[in-house]
Amino acid sequence: FLDNVFGPAVVSLMMSSLLSKGYDFIAVQSAGNGDFYADPIDAKFNGHFSSVTEKNIFTGFYDVSKADILDRIIIVASADNEGNGKYVQSYYSNVGPRVDLAAPGGKVYSCSDDGGYTYLSGTSMSAPVVTGVASLVWSVNPLLTGAQVKNIVCSSTDSIAYINEGISNYYDSELLDYPMVNAKLAVEEALPILNGNWGRVSG
Repeated sequence: FLDNVFGPAVVSLMMSSLLSKGYDFIAVQSAGNGDFYADPIDAKFNGHFSSVTEKNIFTGFYDVSKADILDRIIIVASADNEGNGKYVQSYYSNVGPRVDLAAPGGKVYSCSDDGGYTYLSGTSMSAPVVTGVASLVWSVNPLLTGAQVKNIVCSSTDSIAYINEGISNYYDSELLDYPMVNAKLAVEEALPILNGNWGRVSG
């Protein structure tokens, strides 16, 4: 109940409050790394933003639509590079229609809790990649809305993270292919739609 009703209501109400006050943003969350045995499950069970759906959004008395909420949430799956431009969803990565796109998540060089560095895998490695790409897009065009940034990040791609056919136990989750995030294409998509007075810096 808390994860699927109360949690999404609180999250969407908080987002509605911020939007009504003129703040704009994007919430990026990892899809999750499966169940206790690392078998993929539906990402909607990962809680917080990933559990927000059309049916459980609560905006209170704010003049905010359900689309305003959903258009500012990006749920990220993990993908592994198979070589030759082919990406496959990681064996542990949660699935389902709540997932928006995929990003590299296998053996990512990252910080370790002993103050050093190590290689880590998981959707928690993938989500920061998408956060960085969204930040790049917004930095080159600050006049974009959060919804526009999400659309650019999720649609500017030339690669697909295909269903991992080696996984036999997906429970009843819906299996889908996801677009792979692409920083270059996303930034290039944002640049031509610049508005306002822009100058050139030299020196």
